[in-house]
Amino acid sequence: MRTLLIRYMVEIFDPSKGRFIVQDLVGEVSLGAVDVECILALENHGLSAEGILGEEGEDVKDRVPPQFLRKTTGKVIDDLIVDITNNKSADDDFLRRVVLVLLGIVLAPMSSKIVPKQYYALVDDVKRISKINWNTFTLRVLLDCLRNVRKGKHLRQWPRGNLALLQYLYWEKVQPLEGECAFNPSLSMEPLMRNWTEAAASRRDKFDYDHGRGHGNIKERLVAPKGRLLTM
Repeated sequence: MRTLLIRYMVEIFDPSKGRFIVQDLVGEVSLGAVDVECILALENHGLSAEGILGEEGEDVKDRVPPQFLRKTTGKVIDDLIVDITNNKSADDDFLRRVVLVLLGIVLAPMSSKIVPKQYYALVDDVKRISKINWNTFTLRVLLDCLRNVRKGKHLRQWPRGNLALLQYLYWEKVQPLEGECAFNPSLSMEPLMRNWTEAAASRRDKFDYDHGRGHGNIKERLVAPKGRLLTM
């Protein structure tokens, strides 16, 4: 991830508007469910993860199976990955571990090492996993974290959540008008995160270094992917 770009996006986030103020003369960009769908290919429908956590999250913390826990710290991401690698059968616990790792690393990371115990409520019922609205959950966690760190004039702490969304959002919505970084819709792939290979991201880094961040044309509306979307 581009740490400096993410910091820039955090600093231009206006918590009162829920929007990113790129520049007064350039415009603002938003981050909504359609953007998450376009960038990550997560469909915006299904059961509320927040509702599940609200109803079951506290109770489930005391009954997480011991094979998912380290005695001192809880569900450790590295341990879950080792268990996934060593597991020879794709049983229900294997699926639970995979989703917990995705939650802890990609969709809604809250720590560098630990998955919150209450997240087990989201994987307890294996048949329900694919019915949960992961789009809304990912978006809400990120925006809540941004609002929390932007309560004052200065950045209080490094935010949590899917921070990669911020860099993809900037690259897709603040588009250079000329040069090799200029937007070419014929070269755009779906989901949009696929467009940003290391080579493409490095070219954009160079453009921003040469011209400064926030220069370009605002493309506020992203188009949802037409192909088959990722569901869990």
